[in-house]
Amino acid sequence: MKNGCIRKVLLVAILAILLGACSLFISQIRGIIIDFGSVVAHKTLNAPVWHERFIKWAIQIIVVYIVFVAVLLLSPVLKISKALCVSSVAVIAVLGVYFYHNISYPNFWFDESGQFWMAKGLNHFSTPFSDTGTLRDVITNNASHNLDPGGFTVLLHFITFLGNTPFILRFLPFAFFLLSFIFIGKIVYFWNSRKIISLFCGFILFLSPLVMYYTFELRAYSMEMFSTIFALWLTYKRQIIYACRRNALICGIVLAIGFSSRYSAVFAAMPLFVFIACDIFTRKTKLKNTWAQLTLLSVPIVITFACIYFLTLRYQNPTGTPPLYVQDLIFKYAGLRSVSGKTKILIPYLLVLILFCFYRKRAWFKPYNTFVIFMFIQNIIFIVLSITGKYPWGLTSRWDISTHTLFIVSIIPLCFIIVSKIKGINTAGQAEHPNGEPVHPPLAAASAASGGVLNHRLLEPPVPHSLNQTSASAVAISLRSSIMFFISQAQNILFVFIVLILVTDGLNFRYHENDSAVENLKSVSLNANTKILINYNASPTVRYLFEYGEFKDENKLYPASFALFKDDGFIYDFYNNKIGQVNQEIDNYDFVVLSHYYNTHLEFIESQTNWENCTVQTPGYIFRKKNSLK
Repeated sequence: MKNGCIRKVLLVAILAILLGACSLFISQIRGIIIDFGSVVAHKTLNAPVWHERFIKWAIQIIVVYIVFVAVLLLSPVLKISKALCVSSVAVIAVLGVYFYHNISYPNFWFDESGQFWMAKGLNHFSTPFSDTGTLRDVITNNASHNLDPGGFTVLLHFITFLGNTPFILRFLPFAFFLLSFIFIGKIVYFWNSRKIISLFCGFILFLSPLVMYYTFELRAYSMEMFSTIFALWLTYKRQIIYACRRNALICGIVLAIGFSSRYSAVFAAMPLFVFIACDIFTRKTKLKNTWAQLTLLSVPIVITFACIYFLTLRYQNPTGTPPLYVQDLIFKYAGLRSVSGKTKILIPYLLVLILFCFYRKRAWFKPYNTFVIFMFIQNIIFIVLSITGKYPWGLTSRWDISTHTLFIVSIIPLCFIIVSKIKGINTAGQAEHPNGEPVHPPLAAASAASGGVLNHRLLEPPVPHSLNQTSASAVAISLRSSIMFFISQAQNILFVFIVLILVTDGLNFRYHENDSAVENLKSVSLNANTKILINYNASPTVRYLFEYGEFKDENKLYPASFALFKDDGFIYDFYNNKIGQVNQEIDNYDFVVLSHYYNTHLEFIESQTNWENCTVQTPGYIFRKKNSLK
């Protein structure tokens, strides 16, 4: 017993070292590529040196090893299989590192900071240190300063009761990513009943930079993504709605919350209701037996739709006309240019769709039918919306995160199909020796081609004439068995390799805004006499930083040392009092901070000969007056 335990601990140690070494190797290769690109493009080398990377990964390997051993020893107490237990810890560890590296990013750009102020019952341009509003104020400001229904804003309002730090605020979108990760595993379990594989398949989300970025952005995109994935899972499990009133009500509440994230979430989940309608009309379920359940499913959704319309939509965009900055992604306005260069994401799904057309009635393909039909209906809806000019079908933009995520997920059934077919060919190709031992497929083919002449020479074990011949025969049989073992394990090796690549992407990902005021403000010397001019659209970010964020202890500077300049060419204070014209007053300030987004003043500032750019984080700009504070 003791020896068996020692062997298991050593096996886990070897596994941890191998996994760590593979991840380290992939990371180093990526680092070399990045370093080379940096040298070629910028003539500099800013990446960490080799020994720093090695130490970082060595520490991670040691931690993972300790955790794995602890779980392995505790698994009998937890009454969970050792493999599933260790796999669960591995998944949690990777998600934990991914979470830790990105959750506390301190900068909130214009949209994010605006989302925060709306959750406080204020808006992007409220006066400094305004009292936070009530829930009614939250809904009112969301209706007047946002283009989403407001469910995410309301949830964030309650989250702020726990705190206003980036860690707490960014946990809300991360929580929806985590739920999406879990439900992707549940969906994959319908396709492949192996729990460990299903558990790791959530890492497919790491294949999308779009999903990884919006996992942490303080906006409703990850909430919409979860709503779509939950609707797909419920399409597979819709019998739970028909079977129990409580389940129907719970599912209705979850869907209603998801629909309050963004208006597109309703269209993304529409296929679920198409499946339910088909069940009723094809008499797979009897309406008289399920009307109560369907009513309970519908009530929360109808109430949510009514609230959204009367409280937000009619004040925001009742005609459904998209804003100008989205029209380049809409077919009615941009034509095929709306999807130009983005269609490669369609390839996995289109391949599965072609297989569906030919093999949908085959037993091996039936588990994927629901997924293929769900995605087909969903994309038809969004294509129609794009043609009519109501909503984009851009494939890779944040407005398409629902369809984009499912296109990424479609890689999983395609891989399952390919592996199952390869495995089937491998199994079918094996010949069997009269004594029951499998024979390598090429040998079987050669035997068949020769009409059986090769049976005696190749398929039957030779009669040994000496000890050396016996040893050679044993080595040959052992080698052949090893080769066959690795062929049979090819799918598992491929699966581990793909997971390692995805995990490495997740561990290396660092959330970073395109418009970071934090780094720029930290790079300059600030004191009580410093005067800072910022463009109007940077004010929500600056207000958060000085009232709740990184610089909340610098209240001597804020708001007295700040002024805003608007597109009308005038400078104002934070209380909207006009100070003067920009071109006349600009030299009275020490620094100018520009927001990368919505900025129309960059050329003007750069044209001033007595100002220099001291930006440290690009894009996003900060200028220092020459001979001013250093």
